Amino acid sequence: MQKLGLLVGLIVSFLLFATPSWSQDIQPLSPEKLSQLVAIRNGILTLEDNVSAGIITKFQEEQGTKRYLEQASQLTGYMVTKKELFSFQDPGLVSSALKLTPLQKFAGLVTFVNILWVFAIVGLVGCGTYLFGDFLVNVLKDIPTEIYEGILYVTSIALAVYGKFLSPEIDSYVGLTGCLLLAGALVLTNYAHKLKENYLRFWAILFVSWTAAALVYQSQMIGFIAVGALMSVLGLSAMIYPFMVVIGFKDQDSLGKTTTAAFAIILLYTASIVFNLQLSIVNVFQSGALFLGSFVGYLGLDIASTRWYDGRQRNYALFQVVTIAAGFFAIYVGSVYGIGELQKIGGTFLVLFFLTKLTETPIESRRGYAVLGLFSSALIYGFCVYAKSHPDAFGPYLFLVS
Repeated sequence: MQKLGLLVGLIVSFLLFATPSWSQDIQPLSPEKLSQLVAIRNGILTLEDNVSAGIITKFQEEQGTKRYLEQASQLTGYMVTKKELFSFQDPGLVSSALKLTPLQKFAGLVTFVNILWVFAIVGLVGCGTYLFGDFLVNVLKDIPTEIYEGILYVTSIALAVYGKFLSPEIDSYVGLTGCLLLAGALVLTNYAHKLKENYLRFWAILFVSWTAAALVYQSQMIGFIAVGALMSVLGLSAMIYPFMVVIGFKDQDSLGKTTTAAFAIILLYTASIVFNLQLSIVNVFQSGALFLGSFVGYLGLDIASTRWYDGRQRNYALFQVVTIAAGFFAIYVGSVYGIGELQKIGGTFLVLFFLTKLTETPIESRRGYAVLGLFSSALIYGFCVYAKSHPDAFGPYLFLVS
């Protein structure tokens, strides 16, 4: 149940927040950044002209193009392909920001199809494993388990390898199918052999496998779930109940380890953006690192700073200061350097932190709780009305404002 909960929680986060990052419209790019991207595109065109004129070699042109694409990826915050770079609109040529061009409409359609495709992959692998897992175990019980298990694992690996021979538009989706099929195969192995639950082993295998696949495919999709697997190895936990998925940590040690690791990941990727470091080998993990790192890190801080958390040798007052400082740090750095995930998650959890402080007010009567509830509800209501009325002021800092 816990494995399933983590997979569901990871996939939901993956679909809601990671998928748009595979298109250029993860968030509107400023005119300044668009101008820089257009300049980079013109640089690539110049390289192509120089190759045609015999001024430089094809190898030099390829190396120059690679460097230009790395610069474009640093500007956008995700891996930009040559095809995507040439689809950006020159801000000087756009007559109206509200008018969508056919190219932009097509880009939106592609993003929509990508989201549907991921849903289909998850449905095929998840539902297929659930529906046919018992069938394979019962009907094929006379066949040595190792044979059909081997077929399942070979199919997973074959899909991951086969995807590399397909076109760039679909290769990573086939690779993602193989990655998720591996998770299903591990669950089936555990069930068929009645193995004792070992969450560390399960997620460690997925983390290593998905990390390798993400690097081979240079896919932020696979990189996102690899970061999620890492968080699960460290102690991120989830349980499924009717109409809800509860996300937290297995124990106090897990909370400390996972929160610390999450902030280490945030600092690494934030530093790479702030100081414009070329970390092309780990760019594929950037979306997952920034989103999941921020989410898990601030979730851990919010839990550790509550009055009900009984951590060992915890300084309650110090945790309040650290949590508030971390929230404002996220808003400041995210705003200044355009790191949307850090900015929004940090801001959202900072609001949740202050709301939690209201619930920690020591009250001994039901009437007192009712007064506190009335006051809190009125405060939240007013905040929501103001935030929705001023989306430009609050939109960049909260996920709930659009």
